[in-house]
Amino acid sequence: MSKKSNHRKSSASHASTPDANEQPAVELSPEMKALIGRLQDSVVERAVKAIEELTATNSPAAVLPLIEVVQNPDHVFHSVTRATAAMALGKLGCNEAVATLTAATQDSSFAVSSEAILALGELRAKPAIGMLMTIVQNANGFYSEITRFAALRALGRIGDAAARQILAETAGRTTESAAIATAACEALTNL
Repeated sequence: MSKKSNHRKSSASHASTPDANEQPAVELSPEMKALIGRLQDSVVERAVKAIEELTATNSPAAVLPLIEVVQNPDHVFHSVTRATAAMALGKLGCNEAVATLTAATQDSSFAVSSEAILALGELRAKPAIGMLMTIVQNANGFYSEITRFAALRALGRIGDAAARQILAETAGRTTESAAIATAACEALTNL
């Protein structure tokens, strides 16, 4: 059995066999099954289009397949597909995706990590505030400016006062780029 076959079986089992933390299984329409199957398309543009169509359904059945795309357990999804899935989870308001999105902030693809960060902001995910502040601080120099910018935007969107000190320090630091300093100032105005 190929890797893709295993992956399809895995996706199908997620849709029909809930574990203790998941919602009860949702009966999938043939159209929904087709959209979920298209997530695995090897042509990125078609997979992204499937994510967009799946998101437009606003169906709870879209959540688990999109989480699986972001997690990428079989390493079959392109980073653009994974980044689009992270963004879709934010648009769908999937609070059950917070753990997956938080883990994705550490992804080696800055596209995936940045979209996961922005999705956490869309979800106003207070449990992610500590991680987002760590990204902004960037003590070990691991995070790109793009990722830090996304974290600042997310903190501003969440709007929790716990981030005030980090945002103020970042905004006032003369060594920061203009984009980072501006994003920190804008985030401060949302607290």
